[in-house]
Amino acid sequence: MGDNAMVNDLLLPSGGWDTQKLNENFLQCDVDDILRILIRASNYRDMIIWQFEGSGVYSVKSGYWLERESMARIGTLTSSLSLQWWRKLWKLYMPLKIKIFIWRACHDWILTLSNLRNRGMSMNRNCLVCNQAEKSTFHALLMCGKAKEVRREWMVMKTMNYKACCNFFDLITDMAKHTNTKENLVLFCIICWKLWCLHNLCTKG
Repeated sequence: MGDNAMVNDLLLPSGGWDTQKLNENFLQCDVDDILRILIRASNYRDMIIWQFEGSGVYSVKSGYWLERESMARIGTLTSSLSLQWWRKLWKLYMPLKIKIFIWRACHDWILTLSNLRNRGMSMNRNCLVCNQAEKSTFHALLMCGKAKEVRREWMVMKTMNYKACCNFFDLITDMAKHTNTKENLVLFCIICWKLWCLHNLCTKG
């Protein structure tokens, strides 16, 4: 799908969701959520929504804070090491939806409880799976009980320096720099994606 794709592009002529397109462009956990959205029988035009305001309407205040957050991260995400990582990520041999997931996780754009709270939603602070820490991207993919079980079984994850990294982006770029094979990096990305899907499944009960 192109950059200008609209919701209407994901619908069948009959009005229902096009599951083939959904599966090609989204993670399974996102597909499940999308399929729960009921399609109105009447025809409505697509609308542009500003996701950083609960009302969906842009405000100078939300734009200002978004710009501040972006500027704080731009030095990290556009360094020479980062650019090498982005090039490596898109060349890895794995499904596109997993690459997109890792890209979103690196930017901390996946819908964790922490991120939802930052968007103004009233959410439980602690992880709904382990109830031991705030559910951030780093926690959900690496520090939660389910993730720790995987880490104990896979040697590559045992040797990773979690304590020296403060976020998922730092950890995965450090791994990409020191891992011996692309296969290990691909496997790590797939495991993170699977853990996220499992996390959502456990959360939904």
